[in-house]
Amino acid sequence: RSIRLTAAGEILKRRAVSMLRELDDAKREIAELQSMDRGELRIGIVSTVNVAVVPEAVGNFRNSHPGVSVSVRELQMELLETELLAGNLDLGISFMHERHGKQLDTEMLFVERLVAVLPQGHALAKRKTITLPEMLSQPMVLLSHGFCTRELVLESAALQALEHSLRPAIEMNSIEGVLATVRQTNMVTLMPESAVRWAAYPDLVVKTLADKAEDLSFRPVGLVWVNGGHRTAAACAFAEEVKAVIRKE
Repeated sequence: RSIRLTAAGEILKRRAVSMLRELDDAKREIAELQSMDRGELRIGIVSTVNVAVVPEAVGNFRNSHPGVSVSVRELQMELLETELLAGNLDLGISFMHERHGKQLDTEMLFVERLVAVLPQGHALAKRKTITLPEMLSQPMVLLSHGFCTRELVLESAALQALEHSLRPAIEMNSIEGVLATVRQTNMVTLMPESAVRWAAYPDLVVKTLADKAEDLSFRPVGLVWVNGGHRTAAACAFAEEVKAVIRKE
């Protein structure tokens, strides 16, 4: 009633995946000897960076290399890494962590921190400083469980023993949905800085949390490559475009 690989089959499967990835890399590397006039670029990215950094980088890349087709997939961190190792992505932009091990190479881009996002008419928006406890005391809309943003909020609340205060009135599964709800309900939210740093939201107030650094969780965000894998010319060029967008700030 069920079929599963034997231990020998599991070993063969791992080797086969690696061999197929190497073969695909070889084909792409040979094709690149000609030029970057054609080809494809496959990128995996976590949601917060996709809101602001990636669209501009993709636009700049396409202007320079119009013959290269670009595929951007928004993925959760674990699936992104799995797809990279399977050879289904050329480059990832994700949170960096100790579990990357020897299979993946990383290059840090920036550190992801939480910021307070409020409608202009909110009482806290007029304050010079806002702390996490003050934010958690307000009716709040947050990204749902499973998003790294939610994990940052949970970890920060735990650092200050405020888990009991973390009771969002509304949970949503998209950043734009959360921001739209903040506009329409006069609620507040906590967002990763990258989600609002490179985009203009004139109708919203964005403030850095005034808590001590050790009382807030943070995560580095970086480029993620397969260790020892072929880095295509298109992927390297796109990585430089991402860095250029970040340097503009």
